[in-house]
Formats: sequence, C-alpha cells, structure tokens
Amino acid sequence: IYNFSFVASANEQDMANIFRMIGWMQATCTFYKMGALTQEVADIGIQISLKTLKEDFSPAVAKEAKSMTLKKYPDCSKIIP
Repeated sequence: IYNFSFVASANEQDMANIFRMIGWMQATCTFYKMGALTQEVADIGIQISLKTLKEDFSPAVAKEAKSMTLKKYPDCSKIIP
C-alpha cells in the first residue's frame, strides 16, 4: 500500500499526469529489465520523468514516485538515482 499524500491536494488532471509519469517510469524499468533499453537510455527516461514530476508538482511527488517504482521494480535501482 502506497502513501499517496500528494493526492489530497491534487485535482483529477494532476492525478492523471502524476500516474501517467509513474507509468512511464515503470514501463522504462520493464523494458530495461527485458534488455530492450540500454542502461543509458533507461536512465535518461527515468531522469526526465523525475525532473518533470519535481518541476510540475513537487520534490515530494517525485520522491514518492521513485519509491513506488523501486518497490515494484527493485532491479531498476541501477537506473533510478
């Protein structure tokens, strides 16, 4: 169970965008684990997602997205700072 503390202050559009970015991060991890993405390309994708979450919402949202992704995909610790 995740602590979606950011949901309380987010409207529907923001929530959709946050979860979309989390989905991109998780997809990046999946393709990285399958070998479809190099570590360098996957790292760039993750960095862009985290930067977008941090700038568009808050550092706390980016941190929570990172934690959620690492919990589900621990093998992605190489590409998630």
